[in-house]
Amino acid sequence: MRENMDRSARILAAWLISVVMMLLAGSRAWAEEGDTNATPQTPDEIKNVGITEHPNGQVPLDLVFLNERSERVTLGKFFDGSKPVVLQLGYLNCPKLCDVVSRSFVDSARQIDLKAGSGFQFVFVSIDPLETPDLAALKKRGYLEEYQRADAADGFHFLIGTRQNIWALADAVGYRYNTVADGQLAVPQFAHPAVLMILSPKGRVTRYLYGVNYPPNTLELSLVEASAGKVGTSVDQLALLICSFDVVTGKYAMVAIKVMRLAGALTVLIMAGVLAWLFKYEKRRRRENEPVEVMK
Repeated sequence: MRENMDRSARILAAWLISVVMMLLAGSRAWAEEGDTNATPQTPDEIKNVGITEHPNGQVPLDLVFLNERSERVTLGKFFDGSKPVVLQLGYLNCPKLCDVVSRSFVDSARQIDLKAGSGFQFVFVSIDPLETPDLAALKKRGYLEEYQRADAADGFHFLIGTRQNIWALADAVGYRYNTVADGQLAVPQFAHPAVLMILSPKGRVTRYLYGVNYPPNTLELSLVEASAGKVGTSVDQLALLICSFDVVTGKYAMVAIKVMRLAGALTVLIMAGVLAWLFKYEKRRRRENEPVEVMK
């Protein structure tokens, strides 16, 4: 009898221990799940950083900046009505992102037929009003060396401006950035998006290219499209007829309906040509078979 009671007590104790262990495991898992699902705290510096796209938005061409030679220039100087403009906002002392964006652009620009200066303009505007034209000149020399194309100096421009003019330009293209507050930094740093803006020859936003990788084909077609056909080869024009920009992939992709329309147009042209040839052939054959009247 006593043995049965001891055995029952041991079983009950083991059962209670198992229940307690399960409850502890469940509470731990619930806590971990709660931590996983908890909304992470976004640092204040990047809460408002990003892009609000302004398609077809007009940039203020009367804004005044200093170029790399310390000359006062208006933004409109770089919009001649025929060549598109690649606009990058960033800062020259940026330790990582701005330089990566610029170098990626230069690498792609080196691989396309359009040339800086004659085919497009590249304009870098610093978002740091404390930077200097001397630093801008240094950066320009470095980018021209990487571009590796002769006579391209007139196609690259690095501008320094007042805080008010920088804000006005950033607002026009929807570029949002913040200063990173850190008293240990020797120079100001900024949180900002990685993007290039493609502008028309008259200063309207036509395309946003995001990230740090710009395929040469996408860059070239963006420039040709922005220029409304004023730059680029016949092949580029044909590519735009059958391709559209995919906002998900950030690239130009062939569109089936465009291909079908182009094929239909070519078919009509070929048929019209064949019919015209047959009509001329039949007319010539009848003329040759007409009886010749003999003068008496």
